Amino acid sequence: MATELVSSATSEKLTEMDWTKNIEICELVARDQRQARDIIKAIKKRLGSKNSNTQLFSVMLLEMLMNNIGDHVHRLVIDTGLLPVLVKIVKKKSDSPVRERVFLLLDATQTSLGGASGKFPQYYSAYYDLVVGTRCGTYIFYAQSPFKFFQIF
Repeated sequence: MATELVSSATSEKLTEMDWTKNIEICELVARDQRQARDIIKAIKKRLGSKNSNTQLFSVMLLEMLMNNIGDHVHRLVIDTGLLPVLVKIVKKKSDSPVRERVFLLLDATQTSLGGASGKFPQYYSAYYDLVVGTRCGTYIFYAQSPFKFFQIF
C-alpha cells in the first residue's frame, strides 16, 4: 500500500504536486508510524528515477513528511541510507530544481535540528560536506538569507 501511494504521488505523469496524495501519505504515517519505513524506502527508490518531475515530487513529499512527522522520519532518512542519496543528488549534475530543493531541504533540516550539536548531527555533516567539502564548479545555492550564498559543485 505504501509503495503504491508513493508511486502515485510522484508519478512521472503528474504536471504538479498531488497535494491530496501527499497529505494522505502524511496522515498514514501520523496514524501508523510502522508505515514510515516503507514510505521512506519508496521515496528513496523514486529519487533514483531518471524523470526530473518524479525526483522533484519525491523530494517535496519527503519534505512534507520531515516537517510534519518529525524525529521518526528524520531517523528513518538516516537509517535507510537516504541521506547519502540526497547528498549525491546535489553533488552530481542533475536537474537544477531538484538539486536546489534537496540542498535547501538539507540546510533547513540541519538548522532546525540544531546543527552539529543537535539531535541528528548527520544532517549537519551532510550539509557541511556540500558547503565546504566540494570545491570545483559553478552552481550557486542561496541558503536561508539572500545575502548568504554557497557555491556547490
